[in-house]
Amino acid sequence: MRLMAMIPPGTNARSIFSDMLRGGQLAGHEVLFEDIALFIAQIEAIRKGMTGQVAPTDPRAARLNELQTGYAKYLESLARLRRIDAVVCLGLDPIMALPWGKRPDGHEGSFLEAAGIPVVHFWLDAPFWAYGGQALGIMNRDRLAGPGHIHVINNEGSAAEMRRVLGFQSVLVQPYGVDEVTFRPWTEMPVPRTHELAVCIGAGDEAPTDTMRAQLDKDVPDVGAIRCDQVERARAKLATILTESGRAGGASVEGAEGLARAWLDEQARDPDRGMMDKFEAATRSAAVATDGITGLADAIISRAGCASAWAQAAALVRSVDSWQRAFYTTYLSQRYRTITIGGGGQALQKSGWPVRADMTGFMGYHELSAAYGRASVAVNVMRYQDDVGVNPKVLEIGASGAAGIMRSRSGLDEAFAEGFEFVFCQTPGEASEKIRALLGNDAKRVGMASAARQRVLREHTWKSRAGQMFAHVESLIRG
Repeated sequence: MRLMAMIPPGTNARSIFSDMLRGGQLAGHEVLFEDIALFIAQIEAIRKGMTGQVAPTDPRAARLNELQTGYAKYLESLARLRRIDAVVCLGLDPIMALPWGKRPDGHEGSFLEAAGIPVVHFWLDAPFWAYGGQALGIMNRDRLAGPGHIHVINNEGSAAEMRRVLGFQSVLVQPYGVDEVTFRPWTEMPVPRTHELAVCIGAGDEAPTDTMRAQLDKDVPDVGAIRCDQVERARAKLATILTESGRAGGASVEGAEGLARAWLDEQARDPDRGMMDKFEAATRSAAVATDGITGLADAIISRAGCASAWAQAAALVRSVDSWQRAFYTTYLSQRYRTITIGGGGQALQKSGWPVRADMTGFMGYHELSAAYGRASVAVNVMRYQDDVGVNPKVLEIGASGAAGIMRSRSGLDEAFAEGFEFVFCQTPGEASEKIRALLGNDAKRVGMASAARQRVLREHTWKSRAGQMFAHVESLIRG
């Protein structure tokens, strides 16, 4: 395929996107790189200070329109000149910053789709919480749902939400890959092993509750107590969102409290399922007690403009387990010599988590591999916003030749063999026991790290993953 890739500004996300595209090139696809960072910077400079409704006569509005229209025409002409089969974007960059057009069916769509050029959206973050939720307003059931927009996400759970709630017609599930050159055992220069644990963590975790603080002091934390407390904290807010959504959709709201209770119970009972699966199970359970629950459920996932309400409701359900990354990091840091990689360590301390660790602060994407080598064991608790699937850090740790312990998650055991390539755990207490065993067995750690890297090289490189992805895209485009 001939692809034109829009490379956005940014740090790690930009680098992951670029690594994926290079994998596509290695798999035999032609990729034209179009760096849109300068265009985005110009857009932001003009928009700075523009609040509320700007009059058409405002010179800033005229400059903005000229820049957007001119760049859109340039991209369209370049795509036609190079006989591009599809444009590849990271999420909605630069779709959000460019004009909308009219498709042949009369509906509004992106200018590229209107010009007959397919767009592939590569999502590192599911649309419901990408861009801090700011893009949900444009992801209605017309603009980005047509066959001219192909959405790629790493797990079936998020894909099901995208199809049902956003109405996206073309959603591909493609597991992440990793660049084996960017992430490799660091042999160019010695890396001193100064810590027992390394945790790569970003910002965004909420402050600990009193229940969480109490459990941090225990050798074997009662995670059930934390999760029960989280259920109670979310119940009333979730019922309010469901009630408001039902009313907006013209449905009976009699069963809103029952549905909220059932949905949270499904999360507490078995979190490692896609959110749509848990919602549908909750709907069936609540329907036994309340007539008309189907209408309420349909209003939440099917009515126009429901994406924002769904995102808020699903976030509350996921809050039952949203504490785990911060809790694991803090709990383990109090028991082992720990280094946190990235700005998340300082962010945890600022939000009240009593982390005891050395902290690198911000670290460039291409330095991460060496950072993992500073500890005997790398720990990863995958983000709570995705219920299933494997995040990039798992592959980055494996490719870097580090021994890793992972919070167990649906899909992880399909990618790696437990106990041979990685160690899995279900609770912080179990993680601590298994880390202690690893630290006492050098041969086990070295062998496991080597096995994980070999598995990555066999199955999880971007050459393999991007090759599969673009082959699927091509089959969709060709029909």
